[in-house]
Amino acid sequence: MSNLYRNLHNFYSVQKTLRFELIPQGKTKENMEKEGILKADEHRAEIYSKVKKYCDEYHKLFIDKCLKNIRLNELNKYYELYSVVKKDEKQKEEFIKIQEKMRKQISESFKNDNEYKGLFQKDIINIYLITMYKDDKEKIKDISEFNKFTTYFSGYNKNRENMYSEEEKPTGIAYRLINENLPTFIENFKIYNKVIKFMPEIINKIHTDLMEYIQVEDIDEIFDINYYNEVLTQKGIECYNIIISGKSKSNGEKIKGLNEYINEFNQKHNEKIPKLQELYKQILSDTDTASFKFDTIESDEELLNNIESYYTKLLPVFNKINQLFAKFNKYNLDLIFINNDGTLNTISNEIYKDWSYIRNRIGERYDIEYTGKLKKDTEQYSKQKQEYMKKQKQYSLKFLNDSLRDNYLIEYISNYIEQSKIMEKMKTDFTEVQKIESRGDTKQLIKDENSIVKIKNLLDDIKFLQEFVKILVLKDRTIEKDAEFYSELMPYYNELKDIIPLYNKTRNYLTQKPYSTEKIKLNFECPTLLNGWDLNKEEANLGVILLKNEKYYLGIINPYCKKIFKIQEKDSNSENNYKKMEYKLLPGPNKMLPKVFFSKSKIDKFMPSDELLEKYNKGCHKKGKDFDINFCHELIDFYKTSLNKHEDWKKFDFKFKSTSEYNDISEFYKDVEEQGYKIEYSEYSEKYINELVDRGELYLFQIYNKDFSEYSKGRPNLHTMYWKAVFDIENIKNPVYKLNGEAEIFYRKKSLERKITHSANEPVANKNENTIKSGKPTSLFKYDLIKDKRYTVDKFQFHVPITMNFKSEKMFNINQVVNKYLKYNDDINVIGIDRGERNLLYVCVIDKNEKIVYQKSLNEIVNEYKSIKYSTNYHALLNKKEKEREIAREDWKNIENIKELKEGYMSQVIHILVELMRKYNAIIVIEDLNKGFKNSRIKVEKQVYQKFEKMFIDKLNYLVFKDEPKESEGGVLNAYQLTNKFETFNKIGKQSGVLYYIPAWCTSKIDPTTGFINRFYIKYENLDKSKEFINKIDDISYNSLENLFEFDIDYSKFTDRLNETRNKWTLYTNGERIYTYRNDKGEWIDKKIQLTNEFKKLFEKYSINLDNIKNEILEKANIEFFKGNNETLGFIQLFKLMVQMRNSLTGKEEDNLISPVKNSNGKFFNTNEQIEGLPKDADANGAYNIARKGLMLIEQMRNTEDDKLNKIKYNITEKEWLDYVQNRGM
Repeated sequence: MSNLYRNLHNFYSVQKTLRFELIPQGKTKENMEKEGILKADEHRAEIYSKVKKYCDEYHKLFIDKCLKNIRLNELNKYYELYSVVKKDEKQKEEFIKIQEKMRKQISESFKNDNEYKGLFQKDIINIYLITMYKDDKEKIKDISEFNKFTTYFSGYNKNRENMYSEEEKPTGIAYRLINENLPTFIENFKIYNKVIKFMPEIINKIHTDLMEYIQVEDIDEIFDINYYNEVLTQKGIECYNIIISGKSKSNGEKIKGLNEYINEFNQKHNEKIPKLQELYKQILSDTDTASFKFDTIESDEELLNNIESYYTKLLPVFNKINQLFAKFNKYNLDLIFINNDGTLNTISNEIYKDWSYIRNRIGERYDIEYTGKLKKDTEQYSKQKQEYMKKQKQYSLKFLNDSLRDNYLIEYISNYIEQSKIMEKMKTDFTEVQKIESRGDTKQLIKDENSIVKIKNLLDDIKFLQEFVKILVLKDRTIEKDAEFYSELMPYYNELKDIIPLYNKTRNYLTQKPYSTEKIKLNFECPTLLNGWDLNKEEANLGVILLKNEKYYLGIINPYCKKIFKIQEKDSNSENNYKKMEYKLLPGPNKMLPKVFFSKSKIDKFMPSDELLEKYNKGCHKKGKDFDINFCHELIDFYKTSLNKHEDWKKFDFKFKSTSEYNDISEFYKDVEEQGYKIEYSEYSEKYINELVDRGELYLFQIYNKDFSEYSKGRPNLHTMYWKAVFDIENIKNPVYKLNGEAEIFYRKKSLERKITHSANEPVANKNENTIKSGKPTSLFKYDLIKDKRYTVDKFQFHVPITMNFKSEKMFNINQVVNKYLKYNDDINVIGIDRGERNLLYVCVIDKNEKIVYQKSLNEIVNEYKSIKYSTNYHALLNKKEKEREIAREDWKNIENIKELKEGYMSQVIHILVELMRKYNAIIVIEDLNKGFKNSRIKVEKQVYQKFEKMFIDKLNYLVFKDEPKESEGGVLNAYQLTNKFETFNKIGKQSGVLYYIPAWCTSKIDPTTGFINRFYIKYENLDKSKEFINKIDDISYNSLENLFEFDIDYSKFTDRLNETRNKWTLYTNGERIYTYRNDKGEWIDKKIQLTNEFKKLFEKYSINLDNIKNEILEKANIEFFKGNNETLGFIQLFKLMVQMRNSLTGKEEDNLISPVKNSNGKFFNTNEQIEGLPKDADANGAYNIARKGLMLIEQMRNTEDDKLNKIKYNITEKEWLDYVQNRGM
């Protein structure tokens, strides 16, 4: 690999879990079945879900216990600030801090309890549940199954621990109480005051009727801020909600709550009282919600029953939603809101067919109403404006309506349900679902495409309604809102949103494969199975690795025969001996050395002095105020001596540097860790191992993947290379790869019967179009083809973790190293990647002089096998799949296929990019999605692209080239590390090693030779505005020599935004443009326009003198001259086309970029001319300019001091970018 990467090695360790198949050898499987090993673990897997529910019950008791006595300290202060309708910035910040304090107080009430830590350790199984269910023999029996296998609950415990977080996350108890229930509790005060005002007589009646269910002397007590402390527990929430909604008694009698009296009042009076809102149930107590009711669906009958009962339950909700939106205009639109998130973009596109239309109008309103000191449209002003718009959590409908200056938004919301006919459609689709015959306890529906479509149609209808209603559901519950509207909306929405779990579980059931991927973990009745490989722990962990004839085996010792490897029986004349790994590890020296050498039982052997122990306990060896380098060295010498005395550890034969060379104790511990790992081998005869297997004393499996097959050809996959490297003689001498404990064995039962799809030597039709075109329509195989063959047999799987770069430098951020190299080296290229409109991804490589050395669309991926090239056009495939999906109304299976297709595509793209980096000695520059945009024409959407980023970073974290010798640069024992260790996308920042993120602003629609961009907002509004626009043009003239019209413009007259960049341009009516419009049938029509000819026709039609164009235009009063139509274009339309640089034909390949300005060579940039070293088309231009922004970063590095290279300014401003491209002089 080239110079840039030469020293990018061994920065940090990487943990990876390798996955292999296990093939039982000899009588292994037979003996396992005989001993009941599989049945025991199958049984444990079955009851796991039951025991999780027992754990949940304990968590509920624990939550209740901790919340019962808590008194929220900031409650009154919260209420005081909540009541301020229009908070200033200081009050908003204080309010947020109070919320944080209250969440923290709740969280700490759990964490300070003595039982808290045990909830996520073995105590919950071995102590808490045993105590809780001591009188229930059946449950005790279930729980006892796990008393030695508590690691089963690791994932569950992590999930449950998140409930107790103080963070602002919807899954947390503190969030539920402070961010959700408390605002509702306070909002109900206002409504209750109205009840007292209009219906005071019902208060005593409700108190009397509900006395046995509520523990208050007066209902007024409940509607007081201090009472909130009583509704933190589930019991308190239930009592509160009974007062609001009443109580159904066991005999069927219904006792009315406040809302029923409110409803009766509203039916008789014009003055309306909003309904009170119930509080959400406590986390884990919402067992009546659909999320918990709809467990995994197991049969057709269960599926249809779930759907029918849910739909029936929703019927009254549908009617009420219909009524609510029918009177929508009667509510206070100042107090009804839309969240400032993706919802706004979606509505914008729905109404205006433009994702950013609404945001643009909000921006214009900001400009009009701005009264600050900054000059409008300067860089500082633009930044302040963006910050303001970003800060707004929501916008009221009144504000949006006024900003849009039309009534489309209100009409859209108020008429949506009626116009979409969704209620009628649901009714029809439910009738169709009712016609589906229940197949009882079977899974026949999976094969019934017609019934699946009916079910999906109904659920899509409900989801459609839920997503529409969600538009008005507030994320911030603390703002002042229309109580009457939201008191109706929220209960309906809370019922509707249960469609989400039902929809997901129905989809999962109906799209399940004919086979099962479910697997169970095997334990061989050993709770510490494969926890480690150390020779001393072999009898405890039961696992051994054996090697023979370049094959690898996993042996599991029968727990009743632990001494089988205490003898060593080998055949000295046989090459078929098994080599057994003798693994030695000194784990965690910083903990293990003091634990062993200072332990009471060993103190006489190692003899630390009292003074040494005293100083050690004081921490004099640690960096800090008590650090003493002399004592540190004394401690190191003690450790060295003790290691040589230790019977086991002295075998590591440590080679330490002189004690005085250590700067602190951590350096010594690192030395011990790196040398405290050793693999040796002992030998056992094949005969002896086979006898152990036959007798059931050893369960033996071959560790297998296709690379270990005798038919394997070509290079092995990386997992195989890593695995072999662990046992490589060079690695054992100087470890790069370390074998770790915590390996796991899984078992997956066969779920399909073996069925031959194509018999051997029977022609099979080829699917790849290129193979067919090459004259090979069919292929022949010498063996039978069996569809999903791996599911026709029982499978054992082996997951084994390893550490790569075991002896790393522990440098997790390599940005400064990379930037320093870029600063001082000239021979660097830059790869730009663009998500295109016509191309899935486009890649462009440029040299230091901005010349393109490689550019290519990645629509088509070409692979070579046996000297034959196979190409796959992923762009065409995705188009085809998406069309099929549209026809099938987003068929569930097609959606999954598209997802898999995109992920497969990304994997191949990464391979191409790595090879380009290798060939061109290049860094990678991609668009910053955090500054990204929503564009429906881009097929690689944000979610998929972000997955690509993660896959790419993971690849570059540890980059091995299979064709490199193992110890050379990029070989398996000397991998490159080109990116920082991945944590989260938020922590990546704008650089990860050789990968840079830049703002993609103005990279596609820009003249790459002059830097000209279209800054006009051109739209015909009226005659006066059109003339105002034309009057700002400095001059309009006709150049008869070139047959072009010329428009001299000064951007400063049109916008202040570009004041600090080049403003004066001459625009020409050069070449053709594509005018796209919808005809009367709604079809998209493309029309090629020859600009000069069209302007001539227009001027001739309206008698414009070509010697005095501008003045004569300004005298015109004919609207059609300015506005035009689809047949005869007007002046505004033609001017807009002139500055329209990107020109594409709908559904065709043509995608041209043409500039209306001349460059320094007097030429117009035009991608159709295919100029060498410049972009070939519009998407290539995007990738090219992204790469140029990378060159800007390198230029910045060369002007930065070395110690500040980790503080590069990545956020290239509009001014900086335009200054750069407009002054290149191409």
